[in-house]
Amino acid sequence: MWLDSESLTSVSNNRITTSGDYSSGLYVRRSNYDNISGNTITTTGALASYGIYLDESNSSDISNNNISASGYGVFVYTSSIANTISGNNITSLGSDGISLFSLSSSNNIIRNTISSKGDSAYGVSLTSFSGSNTISGEQHNCDRREF
Repeated sequence: MWLDSESLTSVSNNRITTSGDYSSGLYVRRSNYDNISGNTITTTGALASYGIYLDESNSSDISNNNISASGYGVFVYTSSIANTISGNNITSLGSDGISLFSLSSSNNIIRNTISSKGDSAYGVSLTSFSGSNTISGEQHNCDRREF
């Protein structure tokens, strides 16, 4: 599923399954104030796949989803600001459960249950100048325990 330059969109109670390298269950680009909730998302692929991929998207709520990905569970990229990621069950194989990357700031990551497997898999990762984010109440079962 692809949202591009949309605002105030609700994506809820769907079953989304994708396969193939670099696939995304839900790709959200340049979209604001969206509600993504109650979905079951499964992605598979030999190379990076993403359950939910946010790119330059702000003030959205991602909550109560069940995400199983052969790559990243939720990937927040390129100046995505003030999003809330809460109450999700995330299983990722080979990559991080939730990753905030490239100037993504002021996001709230609250009460997610994350299982990440792989030598370089973190429950939550913050990289490339992603600051001023709040992380609280997380439950992790990961091969790497650091944030």
